Amino acid sequence: LPVGGQLHIRYVPKPQPELAVSLDGKTFTPVPAELKHANYVPCLSLLNSDVTVQIEDLGASQCDASEGRKLIPERLWQDRLFTDCTVTCGSSEFQCHRAVLAKASAVWRTALESGFREGCEAKLRIDDADPGW
Repeated sequence: LPVGGQLHIRYVPKPQPELAVSLDGKTFTPVPAELKHANYVPCLSLLNSDVTVQIEDLGASQCDASEGRKLIPERLWQDRLFTDCTVTCGSSEFQCHRAVLAKASAVWRTALESGFREGCEAKLRIDDADPGW
């Protein structure tokens, strides 16, 4: 890649995920890698500070919104943002979302919306199970 040049990277999720690169932005060469359907986050390591990298956004019209919606529960679990309750199982504690737990279990919903300790403190304790690590 010449100094001042641009490396264009294109990810197309459908029908089969493909990653391609181009130096001129017109002729793309597929990267020989088998990709699975997923949301990929760009991560670049550049040793030469004179190189500019341009990542192309193909727009929402080429992405299936339902694929993104399917990843919401996984993202909630991974990111743990805005958690509002704690589930303790054995010596492990898990930060969770009350709305997700309530939807998953009528028993947990009742416990969390009650005036009992579980509902007031937003803490659930499971003593008769192993967290499965």
